[in-house]
Amino acid sequence: MNDNIITTVKNELCFGCGSCVTVCPVQAVQMHFSPLGRLLPTVDVDRCTHCGLCLRICPGIDMSGDLSEAIDASLMGQAERPLFAKSTDQEVFANAQSGGAVTTTLAYLFDQGHIDAALVVGQEHQKAQYRVVTSKQELLNSQSSQYTPVDLNSALPNLVGYDSVAVVGLPCHIEGIVKLKKAFPDRFSNIHFLMGLVCAGALTQACVEVTRTIGEPKVGPITDDETIFWRLKKYSNYKRADIAIVSPNGNTRTLSNNIRLICKNFLTSPRCKLCFDKMNLYSDITFGDCWGIKGEDVKNGGNVIISRNETGQKIVTEMVARGLLDCRPCSIAEITQGQGIPNKRKTIEKTLAIYRKMKFELPGWAGKFAPSESIDGKLMKKIGNFIKNDSTPNPKVLKRIVSKVKCLLLYKTITAKIRKTIGIQ
Repeated sequence: MNDNIITTVKNELCFGCGSCVTVCPVQAVQMHFSPLGRLLPTVDVDRCTHCGLCLRICPGIDMSGDLSEAIDASLMGQAERPLFAKSTDQEVFANAQSGGAVTTTLAYLFDQGHIDAALVVGQEHQKAQYRVVTSKQELLNSQSSQYTPVDLNSALPNLVGYDSVAVVGLPCHIEGIVKLKKAFPDRFSNIHFLMGLVCAGALTQACVEVTRTIGEPKVGPITDDETIFWRLKKYSNYKRADIAIVSPNGNTRTLSNNIRLICKNFLTSPRCKLCFDKMNLYSDITFGDCWGIKGEDVKNGGNVIISRNETGQKIVTEMVARGLLDCRPCSIAEITQGQGIPNKRKTIEKTLAIYRKMKFELPGWAGKFAPSESIDGKLMKKIGNFIKNDSTPNPKVLKRIVSKVKCLLLYKTITAKIRKTIGIQ
């Protein structure tokens, strides 16, 4: 089994992107949720022909080192005229998590006839779910950010029959598509535009159960037919970004965003700590929140937009000229600080040292970084506990995580009240 995708899983390098599902010629690979809610591939050993294709295109292990080309010291990649931007379409902006720039860009590509379909992510039954959309209204219905895993690249076969497609994805999804297009240029030739999202790491599906458990005594039972909007400014303000629980009839209750933030400590895959591509270096255009950008107009939300190549720059320039974006220049230095990129490099170096200590195989680009000389014991314990907790189903594990999140929520609440009382912002 060392010549298929199980190698990636065993070495804690799997993103759960779904590229291996798409490329398998005998449909031997399927995705499933692990005990803590990661999306991981399984291989039908009776079907597998050991062709090695799944391992060849896997961005998680990147055996060929293809992905190392874009890695530079800044971890920001090629950046043409970075902008702070908001959609001038008030419906799109009001319905957006931040500035509505992604929806505006896709709508523009549809209007100009540049695409006849887009692969995006929405939510169904409180799970992130890929969707192929073909109109602006379908875009609006999918307009929200998902923080739970989705095997987006498993949906690439659904794009057969469309002439020109845009894909909106996290860095791992875009990396997988880049490798697929390189290996099979004819098969994926209709994917013309790659819209990349900035990513600080995806939560596992278990965060839904944690949120439901903690939320029930506060807002009542959260039923399966309700939608959890993890961060959408129309249900709170942009900075506070409460979690919104919306019923089918439109009734809305909110929970503290601290639940999601605290869950990151327990329900983020170790692989995300090893990811160098927070800024989606391989996309045509990178879109992110406007953290670090200065100015009064940031208060209500907005996007940073980074064009990565001529294709991306042309699209952005045309949208600005047509008045589709209200924008102004911003600096790479602002984005770098706002997105915490200097700390990202340190985390990668610490995690590489831990992976070596644990005798895991390292990804093909690992040589671009110098692993820390000493082991970060706290981080190693966190990674080890996650792997242990995710190895076998155990209801007690989730109960312990719920208890820890509750304790940290209480601590944050008390601390915030004390700070407010003594006048500290």
